[in-house]
Amino acid sequence: PYNQGMMDRDGILAVTDNGTFENYIQNYLALFKETGVNRTIWHTEFGFATHWHDLKNVKGLYAGFTEYTQAVYLIRSFLLNMSFPEIKAACQYSLLDDYGSTPTHSEANFGLLRSDKSPKPSYFAVQRLASLTNGYSATDAINVTITASPIHRAMERQILVQDWDKQKIFSENGIRFVPFSATDPSKRPFIAIWSSQAFDGQFNNRAISLEISGAKPYAAGMLVAVDLITGTSFDVPVAIVDDKLVIDQLVLTSNPVILYCPRKMTTPEVAVD
Repeated sequence: PYNQGMMDRDGILAVTDNGTFENYIQNYLALFKETGVNRTIWHTEFGFATHWHDLKNVKGLYAGFTEYTQAVYLIRSFLLNMSFPEIKAACQYSLLDDYGSTPTHSEANFGLLRSDKSPKPSYFAVQRLASLTNGYSATDAINVTITASPIHRAMERQILVQDWDKQKIFSENGIRFVPFSATDPSKRPFIAIWSSQAFDGQFNNRAISLEISGAKPYAAGMLVAVDLITGTSFDVPVAIVDDKLVIDQLVLTSNPVILYCPRKMTTPEVAVD
């Protein structure tokens, strides 16, 4: 809200582009610096409902997302929050569905668990993210450059929401990433990366290329990637060119993945892992 595209509705401008998360946070931080008050940011409630639409609730405030999509969007949201050290809390609503998980009740379906305590895919995805990022924080010591991110013209989207209070909400087609490092130097740094397009199950993938610097000591060979939604791991070929890690043809779906930077052995017998 409060971005350039919604001036007619809101009347004030807090976000100076078309509504990106980064711009929203950066503008707040700039205002904090201007006022001389050292504030932190707490996101106290966000989430994605998994209810079903009927003839009565179709004009409600919330869209009904598939449970799989809920998992994808929650992980993206947490990663965006984690990319800013000034954000001290990010609170997803909620752990458990309310009102017996009534299928067509939007307020009843925000949980990671259904009302009978059976887990949705988002439960395992958030659990996985919490486990893998424990002891890690975002770092600016590792630099990532996306060198190629083509997208087929049939896949590109311009509008995410056609009419939200008579305003358009624009879609994204880019690539997002957050580098992480651990306080324990024996733990490998990694990069969380994903396509910022809206979730879409009709296309297989998009392929990108990237360069990584600052994650020394590193080695060419195979880089380990983990899909944060499914938990599956796979190898990604990586080369060293001009003292940078170079990945060509990284296959991305809608799911965020983490890429563990390959590390050189510290001695012939002991590998840093």
